[in-house]
Amino acid sequence: DTAGLVRRRIQDGERPDVVFVQKTWIDTLRDADLLANASITDLAYSAIGLVARAGTPKRDISTQMRFVDALRDAQSIAYTDPKAGGLSGSHFARLASQLGIEEEIHRKAVLGTPMARVSRGEVEYAVLQLSEIVTLKDVVFMGPFPDALQETTPTSAAILRGAGAAAPALDFLRYMKRPAVAEVFRAKGMTPAK
Repeated sequence: DTAGLVRRRIQDGERPDVVFVQKTWIDTLRDADLLANASITDLAYSAIGLVARAGTPKRDISTQMRFVDALRDAQSIAYTDPKAGGLSGSHFARLASQLGIEEEIHRKAVLGTPMARVSRGEVEYAVLQLSEIVTLKDVVFMGPFPDALQETTPTSAAILRGAGAAAPALDFLRYMKRPAVAEVFRAKGMTPAK
């Protein structure tokens, strides 16, 4: 689920032993006193990128100007619905506003399920975490957002307060910090946390 929906499920009473979600939502769960605070563990960081449906000519989006030009030329752009708690979609919506292209993006926006939509060729571009992009086949990776426009999202894990299997959950979190697991994160387009 999106980070927002995972958070909502927990706030609505679901009680897994361990939750993996972006750090922003981990902090929200901590502030609601739902986590065993000492268990909060940062695992890896994921940047946001732009991917296009198969057959789309590759474009250079390495600078703000080139990035904005690509977005303006696009016929359609899919991203997670900020109201559903999608962090990449929330960042993209804020970015469009900051860049003064909010209305243009709004006219082209297709909210929800960006991975599926770009894979099926329903949209020209999709805004996704790099860790999601590396799982896609038959798409064109345009690149990460330019550094000045980037938001790197930490993925964290924590044990929920009152977890039924707290000891095995803690062992699992320790395992997730091993060097071999860090290599898996790298292979999935993420930067392991120190």
